[in-house]
Amino acid sequence: MVDTVTWNRLDEAARQEFLALSPAYHASLLKHGVQDGGVLSAEWSVQSIGDNWGISNGKEFLERIISARREVIEALYTDGVQNLNR
Repeated sequence: MVDTVTWNRLDEAARQEFLALSPAYHASLLKHGVQDGGVLSAEWSVQSIGDNWGISNGKEFLERIISARREVIEALYTDGVQNLNR
């Protein structure tokens, strides 16, 4: 789970969206071979997709991990950086 500082910045709707996207996020990371927070932070970043936000390596975006709320995508990304392979 994401750290409490990041979690506390999310309003209730953003928390629910985070929880809803979290399983697909972790599955998508594994599909792309990302199993470590260091790799995630070095090769992937939060980027805009038109009016939405996602996580991209510059070539492609993680599937189904798109939101109009940047803070939700940033929280998912932070969770992965902090907790993958730990």
